[in-house]
Amino acid sequence: PPLLFGGGREVSPVGRLLNVLTPFVGGIMPCLIKMAPSAHFLEVQHSCDFICALVLSPPVMLLAGGVGELTELRTWATVCGVSLIGLTALCAFTLAYQQGAVGRVSLVGYAEVPFAYAVQVLVFGA
Repeated sequence: PPLLFGGGREVSPVGRLLNVLTPFVGGIMPCLIKMAPSAHFLEVQHSCDFICALVLSPPVMLLAGGVGELTELRTWATVCGVSLIGLTALCAFTLAYQQGAVGRVSLVGYAEVPFAYAVQVLVFGA
């Protein structure tokens, strides 16, 4: 956001669309996981990986600079780092959603946004 990182007020239509879709997709995940309490967290993990790799990643790559970005070592290092953190977080969320009380687990979503902004400020600077 411009408040934290500077920049102008102009936002692309794709950015606006993704900002609207993100809460919907994020809100569906706990409901689906709670409906499958007997599913192993790795089954949930593999399903999410499949959707991200084959459905969500190609459009993002095309919008972010094309396939040429895949030839750079920096891109692969970033992808591996983000993937490792994301996989760990998804496993933790899946276990929490399956084993936790619905009311308590839903509070994670409210604490997640300010925590994410705080991490962005600490990692990337204000």
